[in-house]
Amino acid sequence: MDALKRTIEDHPTYRALGYKKLLAALRSSEDPEVRAIKTRTVRDYYNAQKANQVVARPPSSVHGGVKTKPLRINARPYSYQIDVMNVGDDKHLLCVEILSRKAFAYPLDSGSARCVLAAYERFIADATADGRPVRGVTGDAFFANRAFINYNATKGIAVHTINASVMHWSPAYKGNTLGIVDRLTRTLKGMHTKMELADDPVDMRAIVATYNSATHSSLWDRTPNQVFDDEPFMNKMYIANREHNEAVAASNQRIVPLGASVRPMAPKRVFDKEGPTYDEEVYKVVGREGQRLLLERPATGLLHERAFMPGEVRVVAREVASQERDGTTQLPANHYVVERLVGARAGQYRVKWRGYPMSRCTWEPEEELRADLGDAGLQELVEKMAREGAPSNHAEPDTAKRVVLKTKRDTKKVSKPPSRKDSR
Repeated sequence: MDALKRTIEDHPTYRALGYKKLLAALRSSEDPEVRAIKTRTVRDYYNAQKANQVVARPPSSVHGGVKTKPLRINARPYSYQIDVMNVGDDKHLLCVEILSRKAFAYPLDSGSARCVLAAYERFIADATADGRPVRGVTGDAFFANRAFINYNATKGIAVHTINASVMHWSPAYKGNTLGIVDRLTRTLKGMHTKMELADDPVDMRAIVATYNSATHSSLWDRTPNQVFDDEPFMNKMYIANREHNEAVAASNQRIVPLGASVRPMAPKRVFDKEGPTYDEEVYKVVGREGQRLLLERPATGLLHERAFMPGEVRVVAREVASQERDGTTQLPANHYVVERLVGARAGQYRVKWRGYPMSRCTWEPEEELRADLGDAGLQELVEKMAREGAPSNHAEPDTAKRVVLKTKRDTKKVSKPPSRKDSR
């Protein structure tokens, strides 16, 4: 432990590293005493630090939509994603090379377009100092201003901007088409917070330098600096990502075939990267535009105004889609359809009703569910609940409702009125 503490004191920015990156930094040291530090010693030290108890990796989330394989964000070498990062009262222009993850950060006096452009000009000078090109930059709608576009035009740099309300969240790209710069922002903010909690001087330039010199598992345990200086290796990454995306596109076409009934992802009214919402109306897949799907509204025969990636739609069950498209099956009043089970307790299951929010879930007796579903139907729903897991954010309902249970074969209807028992 003493050798580890001495090493941390000699390299204060090591406190900002995650456990795996800290371990990799120690193993790559030229000092044999540092390389000999045991993994258990590093783990015990890391877990004991207040900063590492407060700043944790955010939990992964499973969002709705088709279970398609994600595409990889890909671009030719020396293409960048850019954003303005706010850390406390400080602002920085953040630029990251897409393939190597090499980061550049420049302090900003303000968030004005003029101030950001001045910092961006410094970035272009640094990025091209060794004769490397800047082939393109991608950012949100902030960078669609005329001064920024005109400056890049004089340099021959392609600019791509993304409408945050429509395209920022995309399950097709592991959740985010600007995911490279967004993940970098989250990482740097976490490193910044760890330095603050350890009462160390915080210098964003030192944090970025530490990030660029740390090994990344996504780079085959190489550092961003090493990959950035190795253009042949970056070209191999580009080709591998392109082949991966082509294979995924072919697979996704089988998952969402022509004629499938889907609900497309709906645009958000406010900037929100937490998860997608889907249109209540059912559309039909009638064609493809490259990897994107063309959707038709059956009621009018008109195409949707935009095309969607396969991961941006939710496939609708065939029998539900036919009912919603042509209205041939209308449930009588006081009849309800079970969408899925979301919880269990002694002798009861918690039911999510189709067409109702999670706040209207109710507890229903197992014997009544078994009577309506049959043993096989109930077992199927129980097994599905076990596979998917039960959500934990549903609220208690006000009233319980009698079931109309949907199995794979048919929809069973119960004509009894809703029960009024207290579901709690």
